[in-house]
Amino acid sequence: MKKIFRKWLAEAKYRSILGMIKAATSTGNRQKTTLFLPTLVELPPGERFLSLAPHPDDDVLACGGTLNKLASAGKRIVTVVLTDGASGKSGSDALKVQEKRREEAIHAAEIVGVSDIHFLCGVDNMLRAEPQIVRALAEIIEAEKPDLIFLPFPLDYHPDHLHTSDVLMTAYESLSIHPDCYCYECVCPIVPNRIVEISNTVQTKIQAMEVFASQMDATDYVHTIPEGLNRFRTHAWLQGVGYAEGFFSTDAKTLRRLSLFL
Repeated sequence: MKKIFRKWLAEAKYRSILGMIKAATSTGNRQKTTLFLPTLVELPPGERFLSLAPHPDDDVLACGGTLNKLASAGKRIVTVVLTDGASGKSGSDALKVQEKRREEAIHAAEIVGVSDIHFLCGVDNMLRAEPQIVRALAEIIEAEKPDLIFLPFPLDYHPDHLHTSDVLMTAYESLSIHPDCYCYECVCPIVPNRIVEISNTVQTKIQAMEVFASQMDATDYVHTIPEGLNRFRTHAWLQGVGYAEGFFSTDAKTLRRLSLFL
């Protein structure tokens, strides 16, 4: 009986999550034969943006092309790195890895066009909505007043990526402003409801990615993300030509509901 209940609960959660994704992606009543396509947008809406990176390279890998496109349009972008990244190279001195990854993040941010970058120094692979992390993020949001926040989709399979939405939702509890979010895909694909073409900025993204030498020797991210995922994202609207990044656009209320399933 317990096994049957657990299976039912898991299926119920899946149906609820799927329903929320469909509701956030829907653009109105559709014919049964209409394709369930994301919306192609030139740029995410707003003038001021906050980009949450669980680790020093995540937002560049996931949405560096869009960030550079926003920067080229004169928008303000502030990156917040939530953990120290010290576990990013096994068998190496943690402090040296942390320092190296901070240097890489600063350099990559300059290439992409990020206006400012903050390091909150949470413990890598142990990110949680701890008071000092939440308070620091809330202070940055209060100071920057972003129109939109980028962060990993809350059903990612990396624990720090999962808990980034927890940190943000907890920070929102003390704030009067709750900006909408663009959830990005990094280590696993998502069901996107927004697509941004990055064909004109992908080379800048790759240049910024190559700065992360401490990570690129373990995984060829240029092959898996720009030449893999970002090419695949052109399938729906760009006829397989060029490069694009996918996002799940959502408000704070829906993001909180999704986070509750973690």
